[in-house]
Amino acid sequence: MMIEERWQLYCALSNLIFSKHSYIRRIREELTDVDTLFSLPHTAIDELFAKKGFANKLFDIEYLKWIRSEIEWYLSKGVQLIDINSNNYPQNLKECIDAPLLLYYRGNGDLTNEKVISIVGTRLPTQDGILFCNEVVSNFVKEGYEPLIVSGLAIGIDLASHIAAIENSLQTLAVLPCGIDEIYPSSNRAVAIKIVENGGIITEFPRGVKPLKHNFLQRNRIIAGIANALVVIQSRIKGGSMSTVEYANSYSRDIFALPGRMNDINFYGCNYLISKNIAQIYLNSTTIPKSLMWGKW
Repeated sequence: MMIEERWQLYCALSNLIFSKHSYIRRIREELTDVDTLFSLPHTAIDELFAKKGFANKLFDIEYLKWIRSEIEWYLSKGVQLIDINSNNYPQNLKECIDAPLLLYYRGNGDLTNEKVISIVGTRLPTQDGILFCNEVVSNFVKEGYEPLIVSGLAIGIDLASHIAAIENSLQTLAVLPCGIDEIYPSSNRAVAIKIVENGGIITEFPRGVKPLKHNFLQRNRIIAGIANALVVIQSRIKGGSMSTVEYANSYSRDIFALPGRMNDINFYGCNYLISKNIAQIYLNSTTIPKSLMWGKW
């Protein structure tokens, strides 16, 4: 399969099933190689998706013509299309059964970095929360490591983690809850530009998809799955951070949380995760490297 043909077919498939995780799981479970899907008889493809006429839509000439125009737009904007069989598809994410079949990526970061840390937390951090975030990120450099720092570009701890990574000369990756043609929230556009220059922005959502509520939960599974470990810095007992923890736990990722005052609502989530042994307590700069058995540890 020529690489341009691969892009066209993966992009066509992604546009049809990006929000249907059951379809993604079925493909990953029943096919040894996703590429083989495109050579199956149409009847077999329809059976795989349990949807009559699916193959006709996937290979429709006018639909593929539109997909080709979409690919031309991506390429004109410097966006890379990374299918799950590509060498630069993030390895940790590839291991997840519901991993996106196609990623849209813009940046210059190393997606094959073997050390990847995702950081999440409240949208309403205290000054202590921001300082803690900076310390966690700078501690990696202090110990001699250069992990890729991943978060969701949201206001609060997400944004603080991206900024801390850039200030410490670490690459950072922002996972979007929408198409790559839109930055959400728009107030973080200036930081997003810096992120593209120092890592990148990535999404599974095709162009034109808006940041709808359910997309944030879908986005959170990528933040969890792409990393070796997830760090929670200031989180309430409910919210996006806790959903990311659920995904990370289901993927058997290491989870760390910073403890806080018991009467501080912004630490309820962290303290709960530690008390239930869902997360390890973050103590100092060696906590994560030792747990993950990096290098000298």
